[in-house]
Amino acid sequence: MIEKMGPVDGLNSAEVFLQRSIVIVDHWKRRWKKHLAELERARKGEAELQSLKKDLSKTQKSLEIVVKANEAYVAQVGELVEVAKFAKDVVEFSRTQVQSLEEENSTLKAELGEAAEKRLCDEVLLVGREEEIGALKMDIDVLTSSKKNLEERLLETEHAVVVEHRRGFAKAVRQAKLLAAGVDLSAMHIEKDV
Repeated sequence: MIEKMGPVDGLNSAEVFLQRSIVIVDHWKRRWKKHLAELERARKGEAELQSLKKDLSKTQKSLEIVVKANEAYVAQVGELVEVAKFAKDVVEFSRTQVQSLEEENSTLKAELGEAAEKRLCDEVLLVGREEEIGALKMDIDVLTSSKKNLEERLLETEHAVVVEHRRGFAKAVRQAKLLAAGVDLSAMHIEKDV
């Protein structure tokens, strides 16, 4: 016997798949926003790095001026040595800050590159899934029309079986009348159990 299955059963799995796809896209949108914020921080860090480099350049120039003034003012050597030490400390501090900011900047750029690559892969997968969903919808339409045709053929076949059964019963009654002419066959009906 043919089991009847409605088109709604097939659509539920497609809807579940579509909902899961939407959840995945929303997840990556939020992650993308997070990476954009990190990119903005990296840009600010880069601007700060440029500013520190300028400060470093200025500090180095001031250190050179101090060294030249040191030759002119031999009497103030003690003070200039202290200024030079302070300037070196500032330069070292600036260099360490510049190095840490450069490392952080390169790390953020690498993470951004990975995130962009992963997003691109996800978009490619999503496009593939959309094509698959379209193909599945077309398959559902084809199967629905096939089901309708099969149901129509089943009804026609059931009708043909009933007609043939009635013809066969009428033939059997005629043969029984011919073979047993004295028997009353009026009580025999096609829908009665014997």
